[in-house]
Amino acid sequence: MIGETVTVTRLGAATGTPDAQGNPVLGASTTFTFVTLAPVVPITADEVATDAGTVVVDAFRVFAEADLVLLPSDVLTIRSVDYQMEGVVGRYNRSTTGLGRGTVFVVRRV
Repeated sequence: MIGETVTVTRLGAATGTPDAQGNPVLGASTTFTFVTLAPVVPITADEVATDAGTVVVDAFRVFAEADLVLLPSDVLTIRSVDYQMEGVVGRYNRSTTGLGRGTVFVVRRV
């Protein structure tokens, strides 16, 4: 397996009409998928789940295509679990020829 399929759920835009409490009413959410450039890299928590030493994965480092646009409010579903962006997307270029471009970011469990 080279990459993994990630589903992104993006909240709908504000409709411009507030609800009875004055909060903005959002339109329908949209979803799209993308395939990562490599398997997601687990980031483990400091705690241990059992005395046997099983680690707890609470985040992933994700490597994706260079043209991927994500918002801080997007929810990413990886391996059937929802995660949210931590920080911003970092863009990289591995060579002076422009080859090896991509993005890297970290997601944490919602």
